[in-house]
Amino acid sequence: WSEWTNCSRGCDGGNRRRHRFCNSPYPAHGGKDCSGERIQEEKCQTKACP
Repeated sequence: WSEWTNCSRGCDGGNRRRHRFCNSPYPAHGGKDCSGERIQEEKCQTKACP
């Protein structure tokens, strides 16, 4: 997984995300790519703005 991105907002609720890379190991010889989600997203900075 990549590092989390910065939150999209400083307060009042934003989102951040990270991306999954199938590179440990890379698919080879006709192997299949990783299964499951490629992007995770979560809420951040949920406190109300002053």
